[in-house]
Amino acid sequence: MSGFRNEGFTLLEVLLSLAIMSIALLAVFRLQAQNLDLQSEASFLTLASQLGQQRMAEIEAGPDLRESQSSGDFGELYPGFRYEEEIARVAGMKHLWNVRLLVREEGDLDARRILLETRIYRYGS
Repeated sequence: MSGFRNEGFTLLEVLLSLAIMSIALLAVFRLQAQNLDLQSEASFLTLASQLGQQRMAEIEAGPDLRESQSSGDFGELYPGFRYEEEIARVAGMKHLWNVRLLVREEGDLDARRILLETRIYRYGS
């Protein structure tokens, strides 16, 4: 029969491996939180751009353009999304209009926003 053998891990080795695993898990959780933030921002930018383009199309399809400022929302399907628009003639250009549209999301922490701007040529207005 052989003598007693010291096999196994020391307390120092166990603590060191736990520290390494904790650091690795912390990095993974941090990346996951960052991924969720980026996904939320991408979702907002996609939806706000589509809503803004829809509103721009409504302005462009309207019967006439006038210098104005207005605001509104996008209805029950998109609660929390609002817009502010400004329509003005381009200085020195008889038939050219500048349209600025700010789409924003109202939130508890901070309001995200996107600004769209285009020019519309309308002969006879």
